[in-house]
Amino acid sequence: MLTGGVVSVLPETVSVPVMGVVSAVQAGAFWGAVVLPMVSLPMLVTSLDTRDGRLLFVALVVLNVVLLVLGHRHRAG
Repeated sequence: MLTGGVVSVLPETVSVPVMGVVSAVQAGAFWGAVVLPMVSLPMLVTSLDTRDGRLLFVALVVLNVVLLVLGHRHRAG
């Protein structure tokens, strides 16, 4: 039962509106993970020379990883 992941267990335990919210969060996270590198890449060129720029870049990379984890099941089947 755990091999299918949390999402495969959800249809048995929650209502249809909650599944819509889960689907919307997954879609938003997926597209956020797609778009976020377009912001991060220009920062490599312009703002890594300051401490604040480096911290912001690291925060964006961490956010991108979180979005990738949340959105990896979007349209997966």
